[in-house]
Amino acid sequence: MKPRHPADSKNRDVLKNGIEVIYAFGELKDCDAKRVVFLAGTTAWNSNLCSDSWRRHFIGEIAQIDIGDKQVALCVPEPKDGCMDGKESRHLIDWETEYLDKAGIHAYWLNTYWHYDLAVQDCAPEVKRYFSDGKAANIGITVRSELGASFGRYKYGNQSLKLVIGCPADAQGLAWLYIQSQLLGIPVYQQYEKTSAYDQKWFDAIVHEMLK
Repeated sequence: MKPRHPADSKNRDVLKNGIEVIYAFGELKDCDAKRVVFLAGTTAWNSNLCSDSWRRHFIGEIAQIDIGDKQVALCVPEPKDGCMDGKESRHLIDWETEYLDKAGIHAYWLNTYWHYDLAVQDCAPEVKRYFSDGKAANIGITVRSELGASFGRYKYGNQSLKLVIGCPADAQGLAWLYIQSQLLGIPVYQQYEKTSAYDQKWFDAIVHEMLK
């Protein structure tokens, strides 16, 4: 499949199946909102962000999906090269807000923990790298505010928005999430065995939404 736009080496990419990946501060060209997926959730700011982010694992897996002639885009709130200075990070939330508005699918992976030991207990060795240099206090303010905004957008007048939410079964600080999702009838995909970067049923649900 021929890409609709040439890839920008700094903050855009095109996967082998034609999916466009828009990294932090990249610009999304024309694309049907219902096929724009924003990969929201926690970020482990470690020295190997490019290779060790759960989002990079997601990108690698979704590159194997046959999307036919559909035009699909992923919005990834991480720098493509894994590096972001303080000046750039101050503007990231503005970019995230803009592209959450453009995306018709908000996919949240919430591997939230206050302590590293709790985060990696029962983890397969290859999964431990998704937590930041032994410091797992990753329950960020922006994650909470973005998820709250997504709930509000869904509840008050935009139920065409698709929310696909997942987390490890032992994730911390998410009692409010379970209450709100139950009230809105939105399932939460829970990962009971930490053998991969995220729950496979959560991944499959995202693919289903973006291709239907």
